[in-house]
Amino acid sequence: MNKNVKRTIFGLGIVVLLDILHITLIDFGDSRTAAWINEFSMWVFLVLVYLVAVKIEKSKLLIWKDTERKWYFYPLSVIAVFAGAVAVAVTTPIIFDLLHIPKTQEVLESLANYYCEDKLLLVFGCLTAGVVEELLYRGYLMPRLEILFKAKWIVIFLSALVFGIAHIGNSSLIGFVVPTLIGLIFSYHYYRYRNIKTLIISHFLIDFASFISICQ
Repeated sequence: MNKNVKRTIFGLGIVVLLDILHITLIDFGDSRTAAWINEFSMWVFLVLVYLVAVKIEKSKLLIWKDTERKWYFYPLSVIAVFAGAVAVAVTTPIIFDLLHIPKTQEVLESLANYYCEDKLLLVFGCLTAGVVEELLYRGYLMPRLEILFKAKWIVIFLSALVFGIAHIGNSSLIGFVVPTLIGLIFSYHYYRYRNIKTLIISHFLIDFASFISICQ
């Protein structure tokens, strides 16, 4: 096992531990103020992951350099990714209904209430999800998985699975399945096109449109 692989495993282990602590042990309560604090905590977590990458792995946060594309690539990619996410969000509840599987997402519904009451929080929350989650689950995670596993579809599947698990705080099966399926779309796009900017924009728009529709 070479030094790069060892550093990658060690770095990932620390990041996973930090993520578990952040998700399971830190409880900011259930209030609008707590929702704000939780969003800021995501940025703190991103800074910690950056420090792990630089100081422990002796690497960059984003190992894959963003590939510059023609101008039309960006709007077309955002539209395609957005459409794929909408298709997942629409069809999955229908399948759950056919299978008589509950769709309640109490945590998400509670968060939506705060977002609907505070539009600035809504925008900041969607921006946080778009930037932080894409830099973490695509930008940081996928290149490390490639170092360890090499195979394309293992990298794509594992990153999507981790993305789904990260949303398991929604305390429902659909709250895991939908992010995992959307994660597959995002991970495939990033693996193929190596462009994180389109995913950040797409992620923001998907979350923003979702919460706006709930607030109507």
